[in-house]
Amino acid sequence: MAEGGGDEPACQPLPEAGGYDYTYVEDPPENLTCPICILPCKEPQIIDCCGAKKFCLTCIDRERLAGKPCPLCRKEKFQTLIDREHERKILALKVYCNQKEREGGCQWIGEVRHIEDHLEKDCQYVLEECKWECGRKYARKDIGFHQEDECRNRPWKLVLLKKVEALERLCEAQRGSLKEKDRIIKEMKEKMDGDRKEMEAKMADGIKELETKIETKMVNNTKELEERIAMNQEQIEEGNNIAVQNKQEMEEKINEMEQTIRQNDEGSRAEIAAVKGGLENLHKTIEEEKGEVERKLVKAKEEINRETTRQLNVRIEELKLEVEKKFKAELKQQENNKIKPLEEHRTKMDKEITAAGKTVGDLAVRFQTLQDGLKKMDTRIQREAIDRINIIDRQFEAMRKMSSGFKIPEWQRPLPLTSFSNIPPCQFTMMNFTYHKKQGKAWYSPPFYSEPGGYKFCLRIDPNGMLEGKESHLSVWVYVMRGR
Repeated sequence: MAEGGGDEPACQPLPEAGGYDYTYVEDPPENLTCPICILPCKEPQIIDCCGAKKFCLTCIDRERLAGKPCPLCRKEKFQTLIDREHERKILALKVYCNQKEREGGCQWIGEVRHIEDHLEKDCQYVLEECKWECGRKYARKDIGFHQEDECRNRPWKLVLLKKVEALERLCEAQRGSLKEKDRIIKEMKEKMDGDRKEMEAKMADGIKELETKIETKMVNNTKELEERIAMNQEQIEEGNNIAVQNKQEMEEKINEMEQTIRQNDEGSRAEIAAVKGGLENLHKTIEEEKGEVERKLVKAKEEINRETTRQLNVRIEELKLEVEKKFKAELKQQENNKIKPLEEHRTKMDKEITAAGKTVGDLAVRFQTLQDGLKKMDTRIQREAIDRINIIDRQFEAMRKMSSGFKIPEWQRPLPLTSFSNIPPCQFTMMNFTYHKKQGKAWYSPPFYSEPGGYKFCLRIDPNGMLEGKESHLSVWVYVMRGR
């Protein structure tokens, strides 16, 4: 578009020619397509001379701007009117997202009326330029990572901030590791305390069981001793019975002998008396021996009880000492087996904590150094910016003074849009470049001639490129127009 004058903008870009160029879920009906661009009509227009067909606003305007007649009936003059019903049908057509063909592309499906909003706000596969002007493009879902972590044109502040964040994450990970190690040590100590209590309980149960066994054995030995004493008493009583029986037999024999002796002579009486005295002495001796045996039995019983009790007590003490020594040895062995790895782990953790503390200290020193460097850099940048601004101000003032009497050549003066007398060289200014590039719109220049009486041309400039240069180059097209 030619550079304007007065209050008019320097350029007036037209909408991109053609209809809705999308990939449709179903082929659009033929009655909804524009006869010129063969696409569903964008802002469909009814022509007053022949209203059967609908045209895109940009397509029919370009025909009219070129001075061409109606494409259908060839009438020179015609008027257009937008067809809202036709437009509603077209806007309701189902289309795929433009980024569907990309690797793992967008799977969005919706109406034509919503696709622009989707591409502008929601689609994560639309290519966007890096805001740090590195010249590279990334999908919207990836541009954030590139701008924050990869781009070499990132500001130093952002780079330093990322490094500081990485250092903070490292410190946080170290703190988390130390907390985890403290938790493990605490759990192991609690487990050791539980094992110690369990061993003490087992030891107490073992001693109690041993005491029960010893008590049972003592009861059994006491019963056995009582049975033996009872057996000895039975034997003594049986001996007494035998002695009594023998005495009775002897008395009977003596009586018989007395009767026999009475029948014999009186001389035998002295002998009988002697025999009787001997028998009495024998009976007395038997009684004495019986008492002596009973005393010996009582004494033997007492000695057996004392000796058995002493032996049992000694054995109980020996068993107690043996069990206690065995449990203490096992407990000490288990404690050594568990404490030794803990001590080694604790030593290792102390070394890691010391190393982590040293690392944190180094990081703090580096962070402080980075902050100091950043402050110096900010000061230097501000000083350089002020110097450059002053230089630019001086240059601008000098240029303003130099151009106070300068006359603009005829070919560089603002040209009206209706001018058809322009010949090269001509100057065209493209305004709002970023907006047009993002919206995918193009510029159209006013018509100009190759030379006086020569060919008539119009320029089209596409910031996103077309055909082989799409999304990588800026495309410039030269259209040959119908002359007067």
